[in-house]
Amino acid sequence: MIGENNTPSAGTEPAPADKSEPAGSEPDAAEPQTADAGAWAPAVGVDVIVHPGSDRAVPGVVVHDFGDFRAHAVTANDTTISEPARRWAVQTVEGALVFADTDQLVPPDAE
Repeated sequence: MIGENNTPSAGTEPAPADKSEPAGSEPDAAEPQTADAGAWAPAVGVDVIVHPGSDRAVPGVVVHDFGDFRAHAVTANDTTISEPARRWAVQTVEGALVFADTDQLVPPDAE
């Protein structure tokens, strides 16, 4: 309870600060997330190659993880309004923002 002068009344203690991460916060970028021991997986802050082994291959850094979900294209009256969403947003070294799925990314030393 707050008493006069906006100070806690006798016998009460201030509530402890909430140390939990806010909803939607990014995972720790220091270590890539892995599905199993020894398997590489992209994570926010990790260097990657997008579209490896193709003429569109470009290095970049993962800047956002939209999460694991089943993506679907949006259609109306047999017209595709939007293609399926991608999991990762990657800022390329040229400054472009590229959206990709996990299978379209590899670590820089894999190419």
